[in-house]
Amino acid sequence: MLHPPGLRLAARHALALTRPKAPSTILSTSTRQAPTTTPFPPAATALILPHRRLPTNPAPKAPLTILEQQRLHRPVSPHATIYRPQITWLGSITGRVAGSLVAGALYLFFAGYAVAPVFGWDLGSEAAVAFAAGLPGAVKVGARALAGWAVSYHCLNGVRHLVWDFAVGVNNRAVMRSGWVVVGLSVCGAVGSALY
Repeated sequence: MLHPPGLRLAARHALALTRPKAPSTILSTSTRQAPTTTPFPPAATALILPHRRLPTNPAPKAPLTILEQQRLHRPVSPHATIYRPQITWLGSITGRVAGSLVAGALYLFFAGYAVAPVFGWDLGSEAAVAFAAGLPGAVKVGARALAGWAVSYHCLNGVRHLVWDFAVGVNNRAVMRSGWVVVGLSVCGAVGSALY
């Protein structure tokens, strides 16, 4: 059944009036102006701008090949294994490891002590003494040596950095000498802790 063109136009116009319009936003693809009655406040509708979508073409292949050729001629950074170990960076790494060991052990102990009542653990001094007494002698000596080394190295390295803050001993020779002094004293601290 064919409808006269006027009837189709009237029906289309009536449908357009009753159909809800999607609010136009900055991201919409519509080129129409924002409607005068929007669910947004007037300040927000000031940001709604008409725009049109522009076609984009992919970049030509020639710049990619030029870029790839340039990458082939760039210098490559050498691997860390070609460098001779120096007391300056070994001391820095060791200081961070020692600090992490000390802080990690303390955090674990205090976290365990905080949740001990919830889980029914006994972390009192009597339980700690009984636990340590049950360990083999080599484990006790090794644990005391590790803890003594970590604490002494971290403390001595901290004193070394405090001295550097006063601009004393900041040349290469003094830094190397103080690094070896810290290593030697921390080994003495580890041995002293293990034998005590």
